[in-house]
Amino acid sequence: MRDFFERQEEARQKTFRLIGLFILSVILIIVSVHIAISGLYYLALLYKFEESIKFSLWDAERFLGIAVITLSIILTGSLCKTRELKDGGPAIARLLGGRQVERNTKDLDEIKLLNVIEEMAIASGIPVPDAFVMDREGGINAFAAGFDIDDAVVCVTKGALSLLNRDELQGVVAHEFSHIFNRDTVINIRLMGWLHGILVIGLIGEGLLRVLRHTRGRALYLGLAGGVLYILGYIGLFFGKLIKSAISRQREFLADAAAVQYTRNPSGLSGALQKIGGLSFGSRLIHPKVSEASHMYFSDGVGGSFSSLMATHPPLFDRIKILDPRFDGSYPQVEALKLSKPEYFKPYKPRPHFDRSRIISGAAALAILESIGTPMKEHEELARSLLSNIPDAIRIATREIEGAIALIYVLLLDNDPDIRNKQLSLLKDHEDSKIYAETDTISAYLKELDPHLRLPLADLSIPTLKQLSTGQYTKLKDNIIKLVTADEKMTLFEYVLSSVLMHNLDAHILKQKRKPHLIYSVKGVARECSIVLSLLAHVGHHDNDTTLKAFQHGSRILAEPYLRMDLLDVADCTFKALNASLEKLATTSPLIKKKVMAACLECLVFDGSINVEEAELFRAIGEMLGCPVPPWLIFQSQGSI
Repeated sequence: MRDFFERQEEARQKTFRLIGLFILSVILIIVSVHIAISGLYYLALLYKFEESIKFSLWDAERFLGIAVITLSIILTGSLCKTRELKDGGPAIARLLGGRQVERNTKDLDEIKLLNVIEEMAIASGIPVPDAFVMDREGGINAFAAGFDIDDAVVCVTKGALSLLNRDELQGVVAHEFSHIFNRDTVINIRLMGWLHGILVIGLIGEGLLRVLRHTRGRALYLGLAGGVLYILGYIGLFFGKLIKSAISRQREFLADAAAVQYTRNPSGLSGALQKIGGLSFGSRLIHPKVSEASHMYFSDGVGGSFSSLMATHPPLFDRIKILDPRFDGSYPQVEALKLSKPEYFKPYKPRPHFDRSRIISGAAALAILESIGTPMKEHEELARSLLSNIPDAIRIATREIEGAIALIYVLLLDNDPDIRNKQLSLLKDHEDSKIYAETDTISAYLKELDPHLRLPLADLSIPTLKQLSTGQYTKLKDNIIKLVTADEKMTLFEYVLSSVLMHNLDAHILKQKRKPHLIYSVKGVARECSIVLSLLAHVGHHDNDTTLKAFQHGSRILAEPYLRMDLLDVADCTFKALNASLEKLATTSPLIKKKVMAACLECLVFDGSINVEEAELFRAIGEMLGCPVPPWLIFQSQGSI
């Protein structure tokens, strides 16, 4: 089975193939427009002159002019649509009728959705996606959208919220998470932009036909031109939809399989699909842009297609039959569920064979690497175990702005009383009194905080902190720096927490541009790899001989001809150097990232154990590189792996 990195590389290559198909479509449209307009021009000449005329279908000057105009129209249409979608997941969700769910919502159905998304995000090791609801949609449907893991959103219909139980909703959300991991969401956005450019030709033709209704005489030629453009535009769109539909159908089967792999509960996903079949409205949507985004949805949002070639989703019966071989085609009667109280997290029931006391080995390290971007049922159980230990008051605090800010401050407070008092004094002088008071309240709850809860609590707070204005966020960053530097040094956890926060919030609030993949060889990042591995070797091992061997153990995975990597001194492995190195490594190809993550892991596990700080650092490195690490290490570092 292909791992996360191979699927990411495949998605990148698939994008290039889509660009090639788009270019081919544009060329065919230009040729067709040239032939059509040349034909109309010839008819006009015949109508004007009774004597015979000389006419050539091919005219280089005419073709060049038509090509430039047609290409300009298509590219302008595509660029305008792409610009409309440039803000990623949240913008797309709103464009398609979604409303962002308030983090402190009191609606029981919305709480259920937030809980499922949070649980799955913690289990997957990704930032918690924002949740959206399509309030006007009574059918059962959903979609995920976003350019990357850290700007992804999950949007469900009101029908899905009110008609699906928790297991069924979890199956649907797991399906959408698969699309996020496989970068299907990026392809979806690009398809929307490119196909809109082709559609513009048809829209211009439609506009010309409208003009014809109100004019006479010479407008006949305008009407003929409009009709031809209308037909050509929609023929181009037809072939574009064929490409879109073929890609979409295959991805839906893969996403179903991934959802079952994660939940180990095929009846949940199967139950959701069966309810779609039993609901009179099914999965159909009423939003005017539903056809434009038909390839993004969990199930067919448009209605039955006149041809299986144009269907964006496999037949419902086929999807259910794969999940439940005993299904006989009988769909259930569907009724709205009634919740009486919020269910924050599903009770944790450990599997009988689950064992946290295994000794770390090469096989265990390989399993950790393979779990990146491919969460399993065990990760969900670990996440639920962790989340069930969070006090209700703290869980509620993560969903309110003041509480989320205060929680981050509490996580940064030092255990040394003198340093802690200095930090609290700084907060009192530079933070709002309400947030300062909330810090004191939360601190009382977290006096004996389990170290394994630190990053998950930050993860739960990030979606709330994304609601900060630029000014509020700047103030938060300044105060974080003050707390971290209160003792004139930065601990490993302080680096990890501040890096994870700023990596997610800078991109969302400050709109930092994403850098494309530019580097396809380890040679291009040899220095950066040396810095990362040297720091890991120094952090996890305390004598010179073991440190060197750990570095060499990790660097052998990155070996390439004529490539030499040397262990650097501690003085050269600063957090500032690590940040700069990770920023550059983030621009490498997925397969290079796989090597880097594997090398980091081998370096850490060289001595046979991983402590909490090492696990958190590995998780932070993965997040900076866009490689989601499930909480496998965090939990198992309680003992051995």
